[in-house]
Amino acid sequence: MIRRRRNYADNFSIIDNRAVNDKRLSWEARGMLLYLMSKPDDWTVSFKNLQNQSRAGRDKVYGIMRELINCGYAKRVRRRSSDGTYGRCDYEISDIPLEESSYGNAGHG
Repeated sequence: MIRRRRNYADNFSIIDNRAVNDKRLSWEARGMLLYLMSKPDDWTVSFKNLQNQSRAGRDKVYGIMRELINCGYAKRVRRRSSDGTYGRCDYEISDIPLEESSYGNAGHG
């Protein structure tokens, strides 16, 4: 039996069930995706924060993010500075797979 609390305030998330039921994703990746989707739209993905929110180490967190990228739920976007050089990397997260799952690597940028 599944029990749901019926008196929701502003502290809840809605996520597409396809992501939760995607058998390509490990339980860890599903959990990280749920955590990321619970954040506001303007929240910046921080690997240090992801490490602090779990018992996973740096390599594990990067591996889970790589899994989300490979399955199309995350995209790594390399930003350019005003002088044209590469700057920081941002991550776009979605609860439905993005168009392609070959968005470059999930390096430690």
